[in-house]
This record gives sequence, structure tokens and C-alpha cells, in this order.
Amino acid sequence: MLLHKALLTRASATLCPSFTYVTKFRASTQEPATRLAFRVPFQGDKVRFSQAYVTRKARTYAMAANAGIDLEVFGKAKSGSGSPSKERGDCPFSQRIYIELEEKKLPYTATYIEEGDNKPDWFMEKNPEGLVPVLRDGENWIQDSDKIAEHLDKKYPEISLATPREFKEVGINIFQAFTSYLKSKNADDQSKEELLKELAALNEHLKTKGPYIAGKDPTDSDYALIPKLHHMTVSLAHYMNFKIPAEFTALHKYIELLEGRPSFQKTNSPDEMIIEGWQKKFSLPDRVAT
Repeated sequence: MLLHKALLTRASATLCPSFTYVTKFRASTQEPATRLAFRVPFQGDKVRFSQAYVTRKARTYAMAANAGIDLEVFGKAKSGSGSPSKERGDCPFSQRIYIELEEKKLPYTATYIEEGDNKPDWFMEKNPEGLVPVLRDGENWIQDSDKIAEHLDKKYPEISLATPREFKEVGINIFQAFTSYLKSKNADDQSKEELLKELAALNEHLKTKGPYIAGKDPTDSDYALIPKLHHMTVSLAHYMNFKIPAEFTALHKYIELLEGRPSFQKTNSPDEMIIEGWQKKFSLPDRVAT
């Protein structure tokens, strides 16, 4: 039993720092957690274990604690924090998956990977394109946020987030309109009108069908859209001095409702990180409009 506890302590302290669902396990020794897995008192002897063995055993006991569920989501890490990292980055696609896991009340590990060339070999072997988010469900690796969301709802249907087919297209052009406007580096660019058109269409939909896209309860479409809307409002306010028109009251209420949910607040990134992230992506000046 001591061996098992020590292995799990090592795993949760070092290998899987975000395994928040197994913190009830404690080592029955005063030896520092960083040494437990490799130097455990066992029948009077000191024994050593390989890193692979520790990882395998940690997953075994975590699955036992979580009713056989072994989910790990790889999202974007904070720039300069390393790979893998404990520090979350500013990817709206990754946040969607973290939000949905929270809403479905599924235990999971959050692991963050930096953009660029600083990606671990083991990650690239499983995910050759190197993109995030990626879901590891046991030994199964799934890329693309749409496919991940579909997989989670199909395999874990107890709390369904599926959007009815007739509402799946609502709001899907907003992100492209937003990035086109921001990338223009021109506060008066014609792409601004296209963005306003898309926002107006969403507002009208919410006025008649809301408060959420599919009615009274939020679904996958809402959890996919709200991180993108948040990135839009934060970055455009900073760079373009742009705000969603006040008359879009249904849209303002929609954003307020979704950003107020614990799942959003738990998985959100600081505004400063979002602003810096878009500046790097599009080589933006400190301000476009004042």
C-alpha cells in the first residue's frame, strides 16, 4: 500500500501536476514527494522504478479513482513556460474542450504544450501535426476540437452537450470575420462591416431563440463560440477601440451568461495574455486605433 501511495504521490506531484481528482491519496512517510517514487521503503529495502513504470501505475490508480476514466487534454501553454507546462496559454479552441469537460463533470488531466519547435518527441509521435487541442482517452489520441467534442458526447452521454442540427451553423462565421478585421491592422477596414453583420445576425437569433443558441440551455455550439467571442472583445477593444454595439442587447446578455459560468472562469486566460498572443500571431503594433 505504501508503494502504491508513493507512486501516486510522485505522479501527481511531478508527472501529472493537474491530476486534481486524485489528491485524496497521501504518502505515509515524511520523505519528500519528489523522491518517493524512486526510493520507497518496502520491506526494509530501497527499490527503484523507471519513469515509464511510474507513469503507468499512476494512470492505473487514477483510473481506479475516476471510475475507469483516463482523459488528458493537451492545450496551448503560456509562452516561455516549457513543454509540457503547468501554465495554461490563450487558445480559444483548447478552452472549448476544457469548458466542456467541466460542464460534463468528467475528471481529466490538463497538460500544456508550447507553440513552435519546443514540443516533446513523445507528443509529436502521437500528434505529428503538433496542433492543440488534442485529447488522449486511454490509448486513443484525438485531434481537432470538433472531433474531440463529438467523441466526448458520444462516449460520455450522461450530460449531453450536443447542439440540434438546425442550430449548428449559428455564429460559425464570427471568428473568421473577427480575425480578418484584426489582421487588417486598419480600424476602418471594410472587414469591420462584415464582422458587424455577423454579430447582428447572432443577436437577432438570440432575441428569438435564446438566451442560448439552441434555447434555454447551453450546448456545444455555445461553448465553442464563447472563447472566440471573448478573444474578439478583448483584442479588438485593445487594438481597434472596437466594442460590440450597445443595441445588441441579446448578444451582450449571452456573453454575460456564458462568461459567468464557473467552467468559463476556471479555464479562462488573462486579458494581457490574449492581447499579447494576437500581437505575436499577426505582428500587430501596440495599438491600431486610439
